[in-house]
Amino acid sequence: MNESPDWKIPSSSPSPWRDWLLAMLVSAVAALAIVAIFAVRGAPSGHDFQFHGAMWLEVANQWRQGILFPRWAEWANWGFGEPRFIFYPPLSWMLGAALGLVAGWKFAAGSLVVAAQTLAGVSMFVLARRTLARRAALFAAFAYAANPYTLLVVYLRSDFAEELAAAIFPLLLLTLSDLAEAGESRAAARGCESGKRCRAAYVLRRIFFSPASTIRNTTYSTGSPPQPPRA
Repeated sequence: MNESPDWKIPSSSPSPWRDWLLAMLVSAVAALAIVAIFAVRGAPSGHDFQFHGAMWLEVANQWRQGILFPRWAEWANWGFGEPRFIFYPPLSWMLGAALGLVAGWKFAAGSLVVAAQTLAGVSMFVLARRTLARRAALFAAFAYAANPYTLLVVYLRSDFAEELAAAIFPLLLLTLSDLAEAGESRAAARGCESGKRCRAAYVLRRIFFSPASTIRNTTYSTGSPPQPPRA
């Protein structure tokens, strides 16, 4: 039986919990530096901001009605609606709606960016700490939390789902590294050639997937084609 991935700080560190706290602090500082301008100019309205903001308001409204997992976006397409929540990855719109209700809608976008980039920095610290010293790993965490592409996503694109996906991407690389160390590199290579494990990585990249993509990828991975409806 293969061992589960070990995401702990190396035991050679004199204080692992101190390392975790330092990583969180450094990542949070980087995240706050990104959103500092929000206090002066407000949240940037990127390409997808209206799309995400509308979803957050829709989800919050349906939560008030007792619908815990929305499926139909009533006010999309000028009131015609669409099954948006079935297809779009749920973590971004659930987190955005929750932050909007707790922190207020004025601070929802900034709070999500801070949460995502803090997670991104900590994830990179865990990955970098495998091979780097503590200071170098902390620098890697800060650099990843405030990397230029993140600035592009936050200020220009407002693609919060992709931002959350990038936040856990170092953990995906760490898992692949653990699989290779466990002697499964050949199996992983064969799986990627067949498309199954690459598809699983794509699902993870899409941030905990959507219900529709879950059914689709599970069907394709098992090799069973979807059955037509019976008359």
